[in-house]
Amino acid sequence: MMIVKKNQQGFGLVEMMISMLIGLFLLSGLLTVFITNKQAYKYQQSQGNQHDHERLANILFGSLLREAGHTPMNFAALSGKKTILPAATPFSVDGQAITGTSAEQSVTYKIKTGEITASFPNDTLSIRYIGDSGITNCLGAAVPVDEERTEVFSLNNNMLRCSSSDGTTTQTVNLIGDINAPADQQLKVLGFKITYGIDADSDGSIELFQRAADVADWLTVSSIDLEITFQSGLRRPQTNHFTTELPNINGFI
Repeated sequence: MMIVKKNQQGFGLVEMMISMLIGLFLLSGLLTVFITNKQAYKYQQSQGNQHDHERLANILFGSLLREAGHTPMNFAALSGKKTILPAATPFSVDGQAITGTSAEQSVTYKIKTGEITASFPNDTLSIRYIGDSGITNCLGAAVPVDEERTEVFSLNNNMLRCSSSDGTTTQTVNLIGDINAPADQQLKVLGFKITYGIDADSDGSIELFQRAADVADWLTVSSIDLEITFQSGLRRPQTNHFTTELPNINGFI
């Protein structure tokens, strides 16, 4: 019987090219899924970072600004705020515990599609109060009883900072913002706008809100509305509102 030997052959050039094309197609699909998931993760991380800072701003200003005008309930306090909080820079009249400035600034920020230059509020806010048990400054430190404290909130290099002074020593801390992270993970504060609720007739109702340049009598201010513009990563900026009542501002004037 004759045995016929068959030659074994591997893939031909055409088969190999087809296999490579199929492999490249599958690989490109996997890369697309990977990149999409990575972008979605970064977006969610960026969004979560912004929400965390928004909540922090709400908590910080909800507590810190309510200290404006606070005085201990002792005999000195009963003499009236005009006596224990006399006029001193930047507070122009006796008893004044809050003041500010209003301004605008041009800011260039990056988004995914390029750079944008726009105008944002660049206000400052100053408050003062007398230390008491349980009172902490914006640095997180306890304020000694009967010590007068002045705190100034402002923007600096796309971060919201606070400077706290006892009249001799001033310390500054960045409250909100992170510009040292990679560009797509940074948290910037682009705008800081403050309007003051005016209760001119002292009936407990706000008649209007005004920027600092328009406030005629700072002793009529009884609440504050903050507009803080955040930018997280390369997302478009978003503005959030925070309204804070000032329960200690006018008592015992």
